[in-house]
Amino acid sequence: RYARDRAFEELTTSLLPGAQYVDALQGGALMALFTGQDPVWPPIETVLLNFVTAESSWQAEANARLDAYAMRLSLWLQGFATTETLRAPDATLQTRVVATVPAQAVREQIKVLLGEMYADPELLALLAREMTAGQAAAYLQPAMLGGLSQSLDALPLTGDLVFERFMGAQGAVLQTRLTLPMGGARGISRLTYSYDATSGGGETGLVVEYVPQNPANASGRLMTLLVYGGPAPDGQGYSFSGTLSFVPEAEPEAGGSFTVGEEPAEMPALVYDFVLAYVPQPEIPDDAAGTSQRDLAWAMTFTPRDAGAIGAQALSINIHLESRQHSQAATSVAGTVLWEDAATQARLLATVTGTTAAPWNIPEIDPTQAVRLEQMSPQELADLSAQVGAALANNAAALLFSLAVPNLNQ
Repeated sequence: RYARDRAFEELTTSLLPGAQYVDALQGGALMALFTGQDPVWPPIETVLLNFVTAESSWQAEANARLDAYAMRLSLWLQGFATTETLRAPDATLQTRVVATVPAQAVREQIKVLLGEMYADPELLALLAREMTAGQAAAYLQPAMLGGLSQSLDALPLTGDLVFERFMGAQGAVLQTRLTLPMGGARGISRLTYSYDATSGGGETGLVVEYVPQNPANASGRLMTLLVYGGPAPDGQGYSFSGTLSFVPEAEPEAGGSFTVGEEPAEMPALVYDFVLAYVPQPEIPDDAAGTSQRDLAWAMTFTPRDAGAIGAQALSINIHLESRQHSQAATSVAGTVLWEDAATQARLLATVTGTTAAPWNIPEIDPTQAVRLEQMSPQELADLSAQVGAALANNAAALLFSLAVPNLNQ
C-alpha cells in the first residue's frame, strides 16, 4: 500500500523487513530504497514526473513560458543542419535534414540555456510550484550555475549529437533518427532513437549502449527495443508487437587475461518477442444518476526465443472505473490482474479494488511506528536497501517456484 499526504509518503507491505516505511514527501529515500541511488540529491526522474503529471493549467503556463527557449534552441540547431532533396526509388521527392552537433557545442549550448533559465525569475517560480522545497533547493538556485558548468565540462561526452529526418513531398515525416551521447549518465554511453513510418502505424526503435565495465572491452552491454503498430485497424484501441533484446558485455577470458587488439568473443543475445493490446472503452455517462463509468483492458504476451528459457508469459489487466460526474469527485476502481505461465499452466490472479480520495479528504500519515527513512544516514539507508533487495529476491524466487510446481501439494 502506497499513500502520501502533504508532508510524508508511505509504503506498507508484508513482503519486506519492517512493515511500514515513511519518507518526507518526495524526499528520494523511498525510491533509493529500491534503486540504490543516492537520496541526498533528489532524483531528476521524480522532478520530471511531477511536470508530466501536473495539472493541464500548469502545463499550459509552462509551455507558453518555454516557447521562447524552444525557438532559440531551434535556431541554434539550424546552424548545424544541412538540407537536400532526394528522389526515392518510386520517383517521389523527399527532403533529408541532418544536424550534426559536436559534443563540445552541446556542452556550451546547455550552459547558455541554463544561464537564461536561472536569470528568469518567473520561470523559476513556475517550476517551483510543482517541486518540493528540497527539489527546488537542489535544482532552482542560480548560484549553482558555476558548479553545473564545471560538471558539464567534466562530463566524458564522446561522439556527436546527430538528428536526421526524411520527409515526403507533402511534408509528412517518413523517418526520424536521433543519436544522443550520454557521457556515462546512469551508466549509458549513447542512446539512439529511430522511427520509420509504415502502413501499420510505424516502427519505433530504441538502442541503449552502456559504458563497458571491463576496461579491456570497447563496448558494454546493449539493450534494443523495437515496437511496431499503433491504432488498431478497426479503431478499437491500440495494438503493438515487438522485440526486446539484451546483449551482455563480453566476459574476460579464464584467468582474466586478454590479448590487446583482439576482439572479445561475441556474447549471445537474450531475445524476447511481445504483443501488447490496449482497448479503452468509451466513457458511459448516466445523467439521471449523475455518474459515469469506463472500462479499460490491457493484454500482453511475452515469449523468449531461447527454447531453454522460461515459457511464454501472459499478462491481462481489466479495470472498471466509476465516479460521480464532477471533476474533483472520487473514483472507485475495481479489476483483475492475471498472470499465466504457458509452460506450467500456472495462474496468478490478483483482485484490485480501491477508491481515490478527493483532494480535501486525504488521511494524514502516522509515522510514529514506521521506519523513518528521512532520518537515516546514507550508510544506514544503503544497509537497509541491501536487506530489501535480498528480501525481494527471496520472495520472487519463492513465487517462481510455486508457479513452476503449482500442484505440488495436491
